[in-house]
Amino acid sequence: MLTTRSTKRTGREHFAWDFRVDILEGETELGQLTIDRKTGGGALTLEGANYAFTHARGIGLGETPLEIIVRWILKKPKPPPDHYELRDATGRVLATADQMREVFAITCEAGRFRFAKGPTLLLFALTTEGEPAPLGTVGQRKRLTQTMEMDLPKRISRPIQAFLLALLLTLIAQRSANAST
Repeated sequence: MLTTRSTKRTGREHFAWDFRVDILEGETELGQLTIDRKTGGGALTLEGANYAFTHARGIGLGETPLEIIVRWILKKPKPPPDHYELRDATGRVLATADQMREVFAITCEAGRFRFAKGPTLLLFALTTEGEPAPLGTVGQRKRLTQTMEMDLPKRISRPIQAFLLALLLTLIAQRSANAST
């Protein structure tokens, strides 16, 4: 099972607005995930390999009632869902995710999945598309901890597991931005 911890920052990095977490297996550090809160994109280094996490803006957590009314009056089409991609160093797409509110439709080499809120606010369940039983979870299992866990089967590769964590951290950033407005 993969876990995370906050990355130690030094000097000016203390005031950076990005998410940075170390990815661990037991006590062994496997890599680091960095997500820019403004763009929703980021970088992943895992076991010496580099990956890019990209985000194309869409509807995200949904439109506000005012935005729906304005769009309806102006007869504009409904915006597409937010789209995320995980790419390796050569630019090959390893996984994609489309977000509608707090649910992600994931497509990767292991299949098609649904990634949605689980039993708690910060614990998301991964299910195979069309099946109710979860394969595993990603997120914060205990309330007062800074550690997140990725408890998923072996057929879900480590980069895909880190991608799911990046989606969850991006959703947390969206929630905090919406709560502050």
